[in-house]
Amino acid sequence: MRDAAGSASLLVVLVWAAPALAGDYILYDDVQVAPGRHYRGQGNAGVTAWRKLWTGGAVNYYVDRTGTNPRNPAPPLPQVDQDIIARGIAHWETKTCIRFTECATESACAKPYMRFQSDASGCNSPVGVAWDEVNEINLSSQCGYGALVHEIGHSLGLGHEQSRNDR
Repeated sequence: MRDAAGSASLLVVLVWAAPALAGDYILYDDVQVAPGRHYRGQGNAGVTAWRKLWTGGAVNYYVDRTGTNPRNPAPPLPQVDQDIIARGIAHWETKTCIRFTECATESACAKPYMRFQSDASGCNSPVGVAWDEVNEINLSSQCGYGALVHEIGHSLGLGHEQSRNDR
């Protein structure tokens, strides 16, 4: 990434953990992976695969303020987490050409979209866009601003540098 002055910047948050089952996916550190698939970065700068990137520089998102996801019943997102989401989105909009549009209701969001929700499993996200699905970004009470910016990066298609296939 480059800032307005053209200086390169990179946010790195390392989390070491063994794979764990979390409902319909497996967690490798903070990355959600569908069962039967492997998490391995491809290409430069940790981009997972070009087909996994969002197109057009536009991302719709929904913030589950009420805990209404039937697949993942959870308490509502506290206001402090909602504020962190707003700051995290502003970070990506400031540092990139990507623009985020919040959907007033989940049913108003055309797929694909990001869904920010409360989840006790920790801070995690799928890597790259799920074209016919929803990218669920899970936030526990332990997540902060840096972790959220990191998870949005995963959902946008950036993997961990140490997981690149040329490592």
